[in-house]
Amino acid sequence: MDCVFDGPDRGFYIKSARGRGGPVQDIQVKNIKMTNIKKEFIMMDMTYPDNYPKEIKAETFKKTTPVYKDITIDGITGDAKNSISITGLPESHIENVKFMNIEYTSHHDDGGFLQNFTDSITKSNFTYHYKKAMLV
Repeated sequence: MDCVFDGPDRGFYIKSARGRGGPVQDIQVKNIKMTNIKKEFIMMDMTYPDNYPKEIKAETFKKTTPVYKDITIDGITGDAKNSISITGLPESHIENVKFMNIEYTSHHDDGGFLQNFTDSITKSNFTYHYKKAMLV
């Protein structure tokens, strides 16, 4: 692993919001071990601050609308409380994200991968494990 970190709030995280955006593209994230993540293992979110996708209404696309595309995430392992979450906007879907060689454990049994307003999300050699959290 080229990068190892333990105990952050979230793992790999890209966030933006309408009016604060612009392009985030041609990103490569490789060879990271992320352990004891308190929230999402990986999160890409254009609705910051938090909203629920069912409440997101389409707006006119502007130059300050976030655009996420052409992102490769390769060779990431670890564990987190929550799974992977990707949320775009009705007028700006998150596009062309490749997940390769991913293995992680989450404490929520949600299938390991949540997405809203996305296009062309691919997974290869992608392994998700569910482990029930221990009550303290």
